[in-house]
Amino acid sequence: MHMISHGQDMVAFSCCVFDGGKQEREDMIAARERGWKGKFTKPGRVIRPGAIRINGKCPLTPLEVNVCLKL
Repeated sequence: MHMISHGQDMVAFSCCVFDGGKQEREDMIAARERGWKGKFTKPGRVIRPGAIRINGKCPLTPLEVNVCLKL
């Protein structure tokens, strides 16, 4: 995962997906547990990364930042 424009803890807390595959998913789960033990694994909690991104609540990826700066 690229950490140029945002920190791993911020990305982990956002519950967003950045197309990093299985390894990224495992890293983000581990980061969430390190920083916020149990908050994201409570019974009944449903995390929908696609909906979070569509609602504009994900940090921008380095590519997205680049596109914004070129506008």
